[in-house]
Amino acid sequence: MPQPLTTFHLFSKYLRNFLEFAGLRSAGAAGLLFIAGLLQGIGLLMLIPLLGLTGFISTDAASNKIVTTLQGFFDSLGLNYSLTTVLFVFFLILTAEALFNRYRSILLNNLQLDFTDHLRNRLYRSIGHASWQFHSHHHSADSVHLLDEVVSDIGQGTFSTLQLFVIISHAIVYLLVSLQISPVMTVLMMMTGLLLYGLVMPINRRVFQHGQRAVDASRTLYRTMADFFAGLKLAKSYNRTENHIEEFITNTSKLRSEQKALMFSSASAQMWLRILTGALLCLFVYLALAVFSMGADRLILLIILANRLYQALSSGQNYWQYMLRMLPAYETYTRAAGEFDQHAEVLQSSGKTVPPLQNKITLQSVSFYYTDKQQAALDNISTSIPAKQTTAITGPSGAGKSTLADILMGILTPDEGKLFIDETELDAQLLPAWRQHVAYVPQEVYLFDGSIRSNLNWGCQENKKEEDLWAALEAAAAADFVRQLPDGLDSLVGERGVRLSGGERQRVELARAILIKPDVLILDEATSALDLENEQKIQEAISRLHGNLTIILIAHRSSTLKQADNVIELDNGKIQIKG
Repeated sequence: MPQPLTTFHLFSKYLRNFLEFAGLRSAGAAGLLFIAGLLQGIGLLMLIPLLGLTGFISTDAASNKIVTTLQGFFDSLGLNYSLTTVLFVFFLILTAEALFNRYRSILLNNLQLDFTDHLRNRLYRSIGHASWQFHSHHHSADSVHLLDEVVSDIGQGTFSTLQLFVIISHAIVYLLVSLQISPVMTVLMMMTGLLLYGLVMPINRRVFQHGQRAVDASRTLYRTMADFFAGLKLAKSYNRTENHIEEFITNTSKLRSEQKALMFSSASAQMWLRILTGALLCLFVYLALAVFSMGADRLILLIILANRLYQALSSGQNYWQYMLRMLPAYETYTRAAGEFDQHAEVLQSSGKTVPPLQNKITLQSVSFYYTDKQQAALDNISTSIPAKQTTAITGPSGAGKSTLADILMGILTPDEGKLFIDETELDAQLLPAWRQHVAYVPQEVYLFDGSIRSNLNWGCQENKKEEDLWAALEAAAAADFVRQLPDGLDSLVGERGVRLSGGERQRVELARAILIKPDVLILDEATSALDLENEQKIQEAISRLHGNLTIILIAHRSSTLKQADNVIELDNGKIQIKG
């Protein structure tokens, strides 16, 4: 169970992060809070002379410091101390306060939105920079949950935190004005306010705990939705849609129960605060009249101040609970961002480059482990892959073929051993530069919801000329079917390329790989899910590329192996046959 100290340290960490981001803008916001509070205090103090001038109460200038000070101020400006003049000054103060409050609201809202964007962009960058090995063990729905729900919760909590500071500034003004009226009653208000907060602390602890469970329930719900959409076609084929729907409803109910518990705790705290503050307000009126024999002018102002102070306490408690709900989300965010950063790969090659492949790729005693050192995905692999030839890597499922391909393309780093491009050893600093020489065609094609043109240009640093696009499509045996589409290159492919057949998607993917003019082309089971006609078209395209670049085929089918100049057979992470 989280202790209050843990909550305090978490809030301190969050506040430091926010202030580091806000910089000078936080000082500007503090200045606006101070000026607006000062104007509000002056406006409150002017209520006494206003009430006196209207005749509602009797004020003796000789015994009333506020009236005396105000008369002296008017005299110094050469103004008459009259109802008209006081009302005009009062109006000017209210106008100035409204202007400062407007700028304060704009600044605080901009701070909240900018900080939320900063957190989301920072996390997105960390996710993008994390190694592929880490992503392969991380549920993608968790990342979506972090970017969407968790960051949004932090943004709402930031709004509550900023509003809390506004309320604190107002409370300070009320107390300072109250000190001018009755120091004793002010001390009583402060003590009872602290007492009231102490009474609702147990509820606040429950709010934090419900917030933690709500974050976990929300994460589970995002995983449920991601799994459903990823397997929707399969779920329909097995008539399992209703099972997914029931799971979604169950997880939604769990999340909603935590949210309802949060609202119950918040409403309970608000109820007790309103009851107790109402009782205290009545007590103060009684003490002011029966014990301190307070005059009508000070009593009216004190009642206004006490009422505003307790309203501020109630609102502050509400915002404080919103902030407590946010802290578990912030804790989840910082922990996840730290994990992504911990597994970040080197993105800059520090000006280093990898020369184009001329002779061979060499693996020297390469081993790789996905989890622990008990079972190697690749075990002491030593081999070479000749340049400008076609090499097939084959073997049963789980033999290590895709792992070897990932190492060759530079998205995995060997745990043991070395990888050479000709005479250049590939280390972590050179991997980003090496990837610019490699193109990869996976079994599951990735096409986003856009045109064929935009999908082809996606892998390039710049948009290619139309003749280059058609040349790549010709090389991939895809030009004929693209020409037959109504909009040609500008035809939309749909989400994940659903408007194209499997063979068409595969050929567009191959054209995208060819377009970047790689030294090495890796095809990972690229034809395993295709019919014989489409497989033959892909094989013909690969044959036309033979001798122009280094081709690595991850394959099972004997028809694919026939295209290879060299074959490496893996089993249990070891080379069984090479020829």
